[in-house]
Amino acid sequence: MEDLHEQFVKELQAFPVLAHDYLPQADEPELLTDDRVRLITGFSGAGKTAWAAHAAQHCPEPLTYFDTAALAADAVAGGLARELAGRYLDAEQRTALPHASGLDLLRAVHQHLTGTPVAVVLDNVHRLSAAELRQITQALPTARLVLLGQPRPDQTTLTAYLSITGESPNGWNADRVAQVLADAGAPADAATVTRLMTLTGGLPLYVRNAALLAKNHYAHNTARMCQALADRQHIAPTAQDLILEEIFEGLAPQAQTTASLLALAEVPLTENELSRLARDVGLGPRDCARGLRTLAGLGILQRTGDGLTTLHDATRALSADYTPHHTDTQHQLDLALSGILYDSLTTPGRLARWARLLARTEQTDQLLPLASHDYFFDQPFAVDLKPTLQMVADDLTARPIDRFDALNALATLALDADDAAAHKQCTSELTALADTHREDWGIRETVVLAGHQMHQYAYDCDTKALNAAYLAARAVLPKNSAARRILRYNQAKGLYEAKRYAQADTIALNLVETYMAHLGLEADDIVGASVEQVAARLSGADTDLDDCLALRARSRRQLDQPFGLAALHALKFYQLAQAWRHFIITGQDVVDDFVELGDLRQATELLDGALLPAAQRQALADLLLAVRAQRAVVLAHTGDFATAHTEIDSLLRYQLPPRQRQEINNQKDLIEQLARIERPGPR
Repeated sequence: MEDLHEQFVKELQAFPVLAHDYLPQADEPELLTDDRVRLITGFSGAGKTAWAAHAAQHCPEPLTYFDTAALAADAVAGGLARELAGRYLDAEQRTALPHASGLDLLRAVHQHLTGTPVAVVLDNVHRLSAAELRQITQALPTARLVLLGQPRPDQTTLTAYLSITGESPNGWNADRVAQVLADAGAPADAATVTRLMTLTGGLPLYVRNAALLAKNHYAHNTARMCQALADRQHIAPTAQDLILEEIFEGLAPQAQTTASLLALAEVPLTENELSRLARDVGLGPRDCARGLRTLAGLGILQRTGDGLTTLHDATRALSADYTPHHTDTQHQLDLALSGILYDSLTTPGRLARWARLLARTEQTDQLLPLASHDYFFDQPFAVDLKPTLQMVADDLTARPIDRFDALNALATLALDADDAAAHKQCTSELTALADTHREDWGIRETVVLAGHQMHQYAYDCDTKALNAAYLAARAVLPKNSAARRILRYNQAKGLYEAKRYAQADTIALNLVETYMAHLGLEADDIVGASVEQVAARLSGADTDLDDCLALRARSRRQLDQPFGLAALHALKFYQLAQAWRHFIITGQDVVDDFVELGDLRQATELLDGALLPAAQRQALADLLLAVRAQRAVVLAHTGDFATAHTEIDSLLRYQLPPRQRQEINNQKDLIEQLARIERPGPR
């Protein structure tokens, strides 16, 4: 028997060797906690084993790794018993073990472990039934167990048996995904990184596989590869396909259809909303509920804290394959979903999905009014609707007012993108349309057209023509009207763009005073007041006071003259209007002001408490990178050079527009310069 017991020692398992340098996932937990039993589940490729193997290298306590994959279910308990005996029992104790097997042997081993701290990582536990796992945990009542496995239909039963809550890896964050893409030679911009995270769930194997796919089959073009994955038209199989297709092919039809409807929705739905959508494909409430239960058991379904239901990101593209492909059915579903979303547009994420559905179903009667609001241009999805807007603008049979609204939206998007050529083309078409249909225009159209014309003259630094356009439009507008104030602001903005800062400042100050008087506000009403208090004073009034305050602050900065609290006041009004892009850009200027004044605490509080959360919540990827780079500079000013360098290096792994890359490189140089000043070299 001695030879047999010695095999306990010779055949001990070890954690798998990591194939790559380990990159931590988002918000990783400790491997060992005070919980006696933990269940970590995720699809194959989620990085569960890699996490445990890496964490084990830094764990101060001895760990036992045991993989159930190569064993029949009834052999796992005995195999684990031999593993523990080989690690923890001496030769005499091993020899004294009874001639037992399975759970009996495991219990016998455990009797010798009393008082010995034992921690076990049990891998691939999805191969065992809930009852078998429960028996193993009961046979080791003093050991801490970390169970790793794939999602399973009876997971709810298992967690109830064990009186625990299941956990799942969170996947890589955007910086990690950008790093993997850059290392593979297929770097991507922030928007593409976000899209790939949505397609893969950020799961490590899927991201690495996608990076290689972009490199080897899409000429290093990750954006094009993402589009192919989303359209299910990629030309090479992925690990994600091979793993998830096997799961989906085994689903009952009602579960497949339920998953496809959630994929179509893209945003989380209530169960009632999902049932409304399911009716359009003949799926009744009971079958829909049964499908939801199946998907939840397999980890395909996720429930949010507010009771909404959605898909795991990694399964979304594949789920869409099961959407009914008949054109009429797809169009009917799109229309039904747009109606469902319209009923609750204030729920986060729904406005973007609704707007895209309007474009896809060509509901331009609703899309064009949306695209006429300033709020529209602060949304990340606005640029995605350009093809539909262009279609309306080019349609000579469309109503002139619809073509006008489409051209106005396209011109404004061109302004935001600093695309002078596109803005000039749109302004030219707007002017020609106005000349042909001037009898159809009202006050709004007069102000809009004059605004674009003045911006165009500002591009050319032709202030004479700019002022002439202003006066011509002003002559046909009612005195003391909101339209005249908006027109006047556009004149000031044009003068600023033409580098006539003093003139822009004078007009902006006059407008601020006019708006304050019109609204019955004094400066003291804003100083120290919260956003809610300011909102109560405005009582729903429509105002451009935020833009005027921000313009005054920018003009005074260019003139190197004090501007008081104008920028801070502008921030409050932008927040009130939910004009988040303007809020962040203006806030960055305020951060620079704080740094120049040496008030690093205020700069940090504004960045961490307002600007970063706003950029993250509103998915303004380009601004998020800019704010993070600015924060790195502030950290350097505080002396935290290590964190500042790490942050800047993370940002430079993204594919950046030339101007932004240069700006971030300049910020990196500034950080290095500050570090040299702080730690001068030997003389």
